[in-house]
Amino acid sequence: MAHTHTDSDAVAMKPLLILADDLTGAADSAARCRHAGFSAAILLQPPQPPLPADANALTSDSRHLPAHDAAKRVRAVAAPLADLDAVWYKKIDSTLR
Repeated sequence: MAHTHTDSDAVAMKPLLILADDLTGAADSAARCRHAGFSAAILLQPPQPPLPADANALTSDSRHLPAHDAAKRVRAVAAPLADLDAVWYKKIDSTLR
C-alpha cells in the first residue's frame, strides 16, 4: 500500500510544480497527487509565490505544437517560475501520440 501524506509527517517538503503539455495532463497529475493525500491545485495561469498547494499543476498548452514551437512555449512558461522554491515535474502526453 502506498504511503499517504498526513499532518503528522514530520518531513518538510518543497511544493511540487507540475508543468503539463495540456490541461488534461495537468488535471490527471493533480488528481494523482490528491489521491495520494497531498493538497493539489490546477493553475490556469502561472502562479505567484507562495504556491497554493503541495502539488501545483499548470499547462504549457504545447501538446499539438511542432517540437521547436513546443520547446519555446515550455521555456516561456517556465522562465518566470524559475525562482520558485519547488520540485519540478514535466508531464508529457502519456498516450505518446
